[in-house]
Amino acid sequence: MANTGQLLFGDLPSVPVLWMLGLLGFIALWWYACRKERYIPRLVLALWLPAAIVAGALFSLDGYGYAVSESLALLAHRDPGILRLVRWIPTDGFSPPSAVITGGAVAALATIALQFFGAILGALLGLVPSARLNPPRRPWPSSRPGT
Repeated sequence: MANTGQLLFGDLPSVPVLWMLGLLGFIALWWYACRKERYIPRLVLALWLPAAIVAGALFSLDGYGYAVSESLALLAHRDPGILRLVRWIPTDGFSPPSAVITGGAVAALATIALQFFGAILGALLGLVPSARLNPPRRPWPSSRPGT
C-alpha cells in the first residue's frame, strides 16, 4: 500500500499534519488571549525567529540521526563537528514550515514560562518586608481641644 500522506508520524515525505495544525491552533489561541496586551505579542514575535532558526537546525540534525536533546547539548557546547552538519535555514520542502510553526509554539511557551516565573518572583518579593516601602507610622494628632 502506498503512503497516502499519513496524518501522524509516518515515512517521509508525509508531514505530521495534525501536530502542525495543533501547534498552529495553540499559537492562534495564545495570540488571541494576549491580543490586548501591549508587550506580550511583541515578545512572542521577538522570540519567534530565533526559535525557528534553532528548530531548523534541529530538523537538519534529525536528518543525520541525532536526537533533539543530544542536538541541543552539542549546539550549546558549540561542537565543531556538529556545526559543520547544521543547516540553519532548512531547504527541503517540509522542514521550513515545520521549523516556523515549531518556533512559534516554542516562543509562545517561552513567553508563558517568563510570565509564570515573573509572577512567582513578584509574589516572593512581595513577601519580603522592606524598610523603604513601610516607613514607621506617625501617630495621629490628638483630637483633644486645646492641643
